[in-house]
Amino acid sequence: MTTVVKYKISTFLDFVVRSGYEDEPEIDENGEPVLRRDTPVHYATERGYVDRSIIDNLFKIYKRLDANYIGESGLTHFHAACKYGRDEVVEKFLRLGQDPNCRRSVKARCWTPLRYALSRDHRRVIELLLRHGADPNLADSTGTTSMHYICDLDSEVVFARIVFDISEEEQRHPVRVDALDILGRTPLLGNGHAVQVELLLRKGANPNFLDGAGRHPLHIVGGRGQEWLMDDDLVTTYFRVSEEKRLTLQLDARDRWGRTPLHLSVASLDNEEMVRLLLRHGADPTLVDEDGSTPLHVVCKRDSDDDVWARMIFEISDELRDHAVRVDARDKKGRTPLQWAVARLLPKTIDVRTLGSWRGLVQLHFSDQELLRRDIQTERRRSLDLFQIERSVQRGGRHRVPGEKIVRAGQEPRTDDHEKIRQAQIIQEAVVSQQVFI
Repeated sequence: MTTVVKYKISTFLDFVVRSGYEDEPEIDENGEPVLRRDTPVHYATERGYVDRSIIDNLFKIYKRLDANYIGESGLTHFHAACKYGRDEVVEKFLRLGQDPNCRRSVKARCWTPLRYALSRDHRRVIELLLRHGADPNLADSTGTTSMHYICDLDSEVVFARIVFDISEEEQRHPVRVDALDILGRTPLLGNGHAVQVELLLRKGANPNFLDGAGRHPLHIVGGRGQEWLMDDDLVTTYFRVSEEKRLTLQLDARDRWGRTPLHLSVASLDNEEMVRLLLRHGADPTLVDEDGSTPLHVVCKRDSDDDVWARMIFEISDELRDHAVRVDARDKKGRTPLQWAVARLLPKTIDVRTLGSWRGLVQLHFSDQELLRRDIQTERRRSLDLFQIERSVQRGGRHRVPGEKIVRAGQEPRTDDHEKIRQAQIIQEAVVSQQVFI
């Protein structure tokens, strides 16, 4: 709506209010007001682009608060007053006996009055609704409750505390902290803030609740990585509060693919603290997913050559002596972590301090010579193709690499491919030096 249109509407409503006009409801045969009708209040509220002055004038025209008009969508004048923070109108409605939940009028697609108040941070209206019996556990068509909504948006949990405090004082509607939405998610870990997690855990949230995809909260945090987290203290807070409340965390919970939180955490490039906490609290690094991969396999399958993760798995496992890392574990393709590291050309990860002694393990890891040969040759061909393209372009010439190779290479040469070729040669020489010929 343009400024000019808003001005015209506001000017017209000012005129109507000054004229003293007030709406009178139509009366049915029983002498009751006919409430099923659409009014300008519904129109303005549903479109959400009006100024507060327009809503104020509309409520001066439609001032019969014993007649809570219900629009075709299920929206009522009471909803409108809650959405726009008209606390004096809301209070008058409630004094006249208005149901704070609008149960008879609310349709599946319509929010509750409490949800509308929360959406605009109208603290006074929120408090009025809760003290008059508004139920924070009512859900919309997606199963989203007020607590879900708060935890998705309210990083400071101001309104979450208000909901908990008043609900506990009034003792009408205890907050269901583990309520499930349509995707099987609870409010816990709503938007990744530590203060939310702490509040919900202290109010009784289940730290081991699995969502509709079979994911534990630690799967969600581990899978999204540090970059997703809104608060650096989220992971430490989750473990700290769980320990203080003596809650047993299911560190090795499996999702539908058999992955543990540790599998997902080591797959992320920036979740070092999560990996460290999982291992120090007893997560088992020997468990395998549906592909037969251990967390060490996952580390060695990555394109990033960073030995931090593998080194951490070994060092913490050796220190705690809870779970001996199976360096020779084979996945369903029959490959060990070391074979994957060689195929991926990860010299740092292959370091003897990380994956053990070459002399004792090479024959065991590379017993399937054809697999190893195929992996390294495939990686070298990809790198050589790209390297040829890069060199040709640098010299200003037209490269002669076949078209299918360009497509296979992804059409975009990487500047570190010549380094990958050198790494492949070093790895091959290391293997050959141990009498393993590829």
